[in-house]
Amino acid sequence: TYIIHWTYSDGHGNSSFQNQTVIVADITFPIISSIGNFVFCASFVGNYSIPQIVATDNCSSVNVSYTISGATIRSGNGNDASGAFNTGLSTITWIVKDGVGNVSQKTAMVTINPIPNNIITAGSATTFCAGGNVTLQASAGTSWLWSNGATTQSITVNSSGNYSVNLTNTNSCSATSLTKSVTVNPLPTAIIIAASSTTICSGGSVALTASSGAFWLWSNGATTQSITVNSEGSYSVKVTNANGCSAISAATLVSVNSKPVVSISVSNADLFCNKLNLTANTTLSGAAYHWLSGSSTFATTQQISLGQLNGDGIYQVVVTVNGCTSAAASYEFKKQNLVSTYTIIAFDEVELGENNTVSSGSVGVTSPWGVAEFNKNSSVSSEGSFVKARYIDKKGSNINITNPINTAATGIMLPTMYFNMASTHYLPNKEVAQNSVSTVSGNYKNLTLKKGSRTTVTGNVFGTLRVEQGAQVTFTSSTINIDKLQVVKGPRIGYSYLHFAPDTKVLVSGSVSIGSQVYINPENKKLTFYIGDKKADEEKFSIKGGDTKVTANIYIPNGKLQVTGGYSYGNYGNGYGDCDRDDDDERYFGQGTSYVYMTGLFIAEEVEGKGKNVIWNSFDCSAPPVTLINSISPIVKQLNSFEKEVTTMEEELKITVLPNPTTSYFIIKLESKYESPLEMRVMDGNGRVIDAKSKIGSNSTIQIGHNYASGTYYAEMIQGTKRKIIQLIKEK
Repeated sequence: TYIIHWTYSDGHGNSSFQNQTVIVADITFPIISSIGNFVFCASFVGNYSIPQIVATDNCSSVNVSYTISGATIRSGNGNDASGAFNTGLSTITWIVKDGVGNVSQKTAMVTINPIPNNIITAGSATTFCAGGNVTLQASAGTSWLWSNGATTQSITVNSSGNYSVNLTNTNSCSATSLTKSVTVNPLPTAIIIAASSTTICSGGSVALTASSGAFWLWSNGATTQSITVNSEGSYSVKVTNANGCSAISAATLVSVNSKPVVSISVSNADLFCNKLNLTANTTLSGAAYHWLSGSSTFATTQQISLGQLNGDGIYQVVVTVNGCTSAAASYEFKKQNLVSTYTIIAFDEVELGENNTVSSGSVGVTSPWGVAEFNKNSSVSSEGSFVKARYIDKKGSNINITNPINTAATGIMLPTMYFNMASTHYLPNKEVAQNSVSTVSGNYKNLTLKKGSRTTVTGNVFGTLRVEQGAQVTFTSSTINIDKLQVVKGPRIGYSYLHFAPDTKVLVSGSVSIGSQVYINPENKKLTFYIGDKKADEEKFSIKGGDTKVTANIYIPNGKLQVTGGYSYGNYGNGYGDCDRDDDDERYFGQGTSYVYMTGLFIAEEVEGKGKNVIWNSFDCSAPPVTLINSISPIVKQLNSFEKEVTTMEEELKITVLPNPTTSYFIIKLESKYESPLEMRVMDGNGRVIDAKSKIGSNSTIQIGHNYASGTYYAEMIQGTKRKIIQLIKEK
């Protein structure tokens, strides 16, 4: 309060006084800044901060206080009303008082919205196995933000991790969930390992082993890690690991193949060829064959051939089909009991004269008192050969029998005998003109093929069939019935020829007589002469003369096979003449030593090789008739090149071959300083002797090769200590 003293003066010294009381009072209320209402989200941690109000006064500082109504304040700190409020609606009244008591008020509404109840629920277990998943769902709200970036209320997860979500509700209040942990356990590796092939043979088994785990369940119900199965089927396994996770393996297919069964079929025991064939048989296709001789592999073919060169004993075979091997089938080979291993079989006697050589095959006499007689320079010495007879007589020197067996050759199953039962009554006779070329059809009582004729004969029944000098005949029938066959001799150069169809049977009821320089069956086909009839007389097959070649089987159950031929130069004057001085039909016109080559299987009551220089060979019905020698390689090595004319050192022995090559025959001219005769043998490319001559004049000319097939040959010429080899080429 102020007192104002007023003095009034009129200028004349007159004055008056008046006091005026002036009260200066603060009547202006404090001014409070504008405050809006507050909305907060409830929180159990931290404060809800109410901003401090701004209040001014015209005179002095103000004092701010507040009151709260409606909700209970849980804490506060001063006039800014900061603190934690319970959820709900509250009223805050701010009271501003100046120094003189002027009071202003402002009221604000405080809304505390609840925090959403944010939890994560899982649709299934949050620990699961790889390949599975779980759905995680947040509480209801208006928006969600998952820790993996998803913005949906629920998510599906299939990998391990910690998952949380921030949830916002309708009051825009947010809350972050507690973390939900998801664990994905790995699956086990589920595989099956087979101890061996899953294709097994009946009676066999295979072990199947599953991969590691804690528990196994096989498709066949087994619960072990490994199983052994022996039946066909598809096998799988469920493997469970320690985490309880399982995996099922791929199926393993086990196939069971039937074991093959093998048997051995044996070619006819009376086989005329020199080999016994064993054939392995099985009903399954695609078989592989394995033959054993003892413990050694003998062959891997379906069929094997056993002959004289093979050892006696047990031969076994197994077959393998689809990996399955059969039990073995066995055959006991005893070549002494098999006709196929012999070249000569006699019922009573074998008599081989001087220089008779059984170059391949064996000799047997079946009679308990039978005799096998050998004369000077004869031999049965090829690999595996033997002579089996009760008596084996050697008459002369230089007899070579590598394996004599002094017991009868019993137990041999002989071939089936065929007889000529055809009748020639009322059949006509026929002569084929000399040097003619013709075909003769039909059957004849007497058929004569004159000198030099070339005839194809299609008939199969004949009485007497006579082939004269130098004639050639070709039979087309595979069975020929003849009473009597006469082949008188060959020409001065070359041969008389008898040709036959494959596997021909010649049934002779009487006899066969073959002269010199005759070639029977030059194509080396299978040919068998059956000599015999139903009468009690004796039949005969005789060969008279030199340089004769017979490739045929001869079977005479009641008669004699007699070979009289093979003579040396000078025996009967100038190298040619009557070999036996009794029949001009057997005249031998050749030079030097003549050989008779008998190739086949020869069975008779008696077998006689009475003439010198007879070479006997077995025949396997396919290979050419040859005499086997050890090896030709030393001969080939000495032949450096082909020469039309070859000469020894210092012109001691000059050998000229013209023509060479040739399509017909070779002319060999010999010129030597010495007078001693020469020996010659001719070998084919496999080292087999196909021709031989001895006591050839040291300065002479010879012809060879008329009947050679096309190919390469080697002629070995020996004169004393001198030896020369020349190459010969026969062209088609």
